[in-house]
Amino acid sequence: MGSVLYALAYRPLTLPDAGKLVTVGSYDQQHFARTTPLTTVDHLRRADLPVDGWCAQSSTLDAVESGGRILEANIDMAITDCQRVIGVAPILGRWFTSEETPLTGSGAAVVVITDRFWKRMFDSASDVVGKTVRIRDINATVIGVMPPLYEGFSADTISDFIIPFNAHRPASGSSRYIAKLHDGVSLATLRAQVKTMWPALLEAVMPQGPTREQSLKEWSGDAERITGGFSILRRLYAEPVRRMTLLTVALLTLVMVNVGGLMIARLSGRVSEISAMRAMGASTGRIVLPLATEGVILALLGTMLSVPLAIGASSRFSALFPSGNMPWTIKTTPDTVVFAAVSGGFIVLALVISIVPIWLVARRPAKLRASRSVSRASSRWAQAFLIAQVAVTLALVFTCGLVVRSFYDLQSVDRGFRADHLLTLRLSANPGGYKDMDAASYYRSLVQRMQSLPGVQAAGLARYFGTINTTLPGSPVGFADRTDTITSAAMDFVSPGFFQTIGVPLQQGRDLQWTDLPSTPKVVVVSETVARALDPTGNVIGRVIRYGTTPAYAQLQIVGVIGNISIGNLRRTADPMIYTSSLQVGETAFGTLHMRTTPPPMELANAASAALASMGREHTLGVYDDVLFGNSVVAERMGTAVSGIVATLAVIVSCIGLFALLSHTVERRTREIGIRVAVGASPAAVSQFLLRHALVLVAVGIAIGIPGALFATSLVRSLLFGVSDKDIPTLAMTIGVLGVASLAAAVQPILKAIRLDPVIALRSE
Repeated sequence: MGSVLYALAYRPLTLPDAGKLVTVGSYDQQHFARTTPLTTVDHLRRADLPVDGWCAQSSTLDAVESGGRILEANIDMAITDCQRVIGVAPILGRWFTSEETPLTGSGAAVVVITDRFWKRMFDSASDVVGKTVRIRDINATVIGVMPPLYEGFSADTISDFIIPFNAHRPASGSSRYIAKLHDGVSLATLRAQVKTMWPALLEAVMPQGPTREQSLKEWSGDAERITGGFSILRRLYAEPVRRMTLLTVALLTLVMVNVGGLMIARLSGRVSEISAMRAMGASTGRIVLPLATEGVILALLGTMLSVPLAIGASSRFSALFPSGNMPWTIKTTPDTVVFAAVSGGFIVLALVISIVPIWLVARRPAKLRASRSVSRASSRWAQAFLIAQVAVTLALVFTCGLVVRSFYDLQSVDRGFRADHLLTLRLSANPGGYKDMDAASYYRSLVQRMQSLPGVQAAGLARYFGTINTTLPGSPVGFADRTDTITSAAMDFVSPGFFQTIGVPLQQGRDLQWTDLPSTPKVVVVSETVARALDPTGNVIGRVIRYGTTPAYAQLQIVGVIGNISIGNLRRTADPMIYTSSLQVGETAFGTLHMRTTPPPMELANAASAALASMGREHTLGVYDDVLFGNSVVAERMGTAVSGIVATLAVIVSCIGLFALLSHTVERRTREIGIRVAVGASPAAVSQFLLRHALVLVAVGIAIGIPGALFATSLVRSLLFGVSDKDIPTLAMTIGVLGVASLAAAVQPILKAIRLDPVIALRSE
């Protein structure tokens, strides 16, 4: 968990002086980054800000072809000054000139590739400079190769190559203007200056248009430190992982309590030995040193054994991340920083765990006493430690149980559509694949081709459905003949047949059709939530609405109403949505192709991918049978995996503690048990005597742990769904699990006790 937390929250970029990197840009009222024109760089250069260099940077994903090989590539768009900020130069060739990266107009068709792309596409060929790569509709020349040190500004994926802005696709600007903060200057100082200058900067750079006044009013400037780079995974999952790490810290606390209790129990059996050493003149240091050394050695051995387990477990944690267009390259395995920190921490903890036993030993008097007492109970300290670990275990298992139960409740939510037998293909254009394409004809043929595959019942396309795992941003919606805003909704661009494919019921009107073209009046289908917001009766067929502030969406006629669905977040099952014909509004860059299948979906994955490839314009990024809602519960799935492991280990640790204490009790009370048996006590009576002792300790621990358990759930409240953080059935189940586990742990010591030979027991010292 330390490795995963470090990767998702703290690991810095591999660039020189990564700690000085800051980003400046525009943010809306919800603090989402907004794009400003590249001419923003000129204003930032002229401003007297305490930074070095200004890099305008943006990222995208595209298919790239060279020598007949096609690869998906992570692409950075950049300008000349970016090399100053990056701090490293190409190892082959050169960087861009200012003429190749203008702030207005199109950039030159040249690229600087990374070490990763050099290996993937060109097999590290030494003559790579001067070779050509095809990106969309352009042929770009390789002018340089970056060293392995450069991986880009993303913490999630390694960049493949860098290209000037507007060289291969239109880019209105950037939301990332990156620089290096001067030594001794605080981020707060830079933020204050940026906030002050930003209104005038926006006034100068924002183009005329329908959204200009709103942007000037709502946007503000801000600066942020980006030592760890830009990261979607960090933004979405760093906080849940922090909370899950607290569970492991609680588990560590439980282990400390357990080991402390075991040491107390063990030392209480060595009273005579230690007293003899003191009587013979041994100093406190002479007695304490072996105990402390033993603790450190055990900690070192445990750490060494944990390394391969930690590497395997942390690498598998990446399987819990959401499916993406490209494999995530974020590294969750331990590195030297994590290993050194955790190893050092455990050595310190070993000493801390030894403090109480050592203190108890050091304060023992030197007098050696021969004890012939009948009953020698376990140390009260050892019993107190056991009670404490039962209390901690209760809190841990209850908290983890809530997370696990919540995850399964979340997965059973009605999504509003049929997720079974639904095959999803993520689409990507071939280089030059969209050149001279008749979108209406191509996509109609594509859908028909998929529907003709054996086992396919229906097929449809969508821009966003199946590609996101949160929610789509909304825009204001109102009637076209009025100026007021009635509601807010998000828009998706879909093809005819999409609703039938995913199994969403059409409540009123008609579906979108292939005859809905740019030459015909613009039509939309709305969700029930939007329909009832516009009219409480839901009767909106034929009404004309406007969406947002774009003139293209000022006259949209409602022709159908469908049921509510969750677009990307299972916690929101009635997202307000407007669906328009992608062909009619010219938004045909589809993200996903969906097929309703008769056999299990993945049985048709190869056939569907081959059919798409045969069309010659697009290829498959990935094939999934539940990509949308597999991604939407990533945080909860992480929490469930960690919680299940933590809860299991917590119960095991507590059982070990109880087993050890009862075994020690039997050992200490051997003479007492022998006398009880000798005077006629039955095995059942001996069992009840020991079991009562164990259950009293467990009951006290449970009583103490219940308030702590109810308080501890605040750590995971954000992961809960459909269950209260004070859920009584889960608490009762937790108590039951602890009770059963305690009985299981007590079986062997009790069997040992009832099998004692009274004669041998009476001879014991």
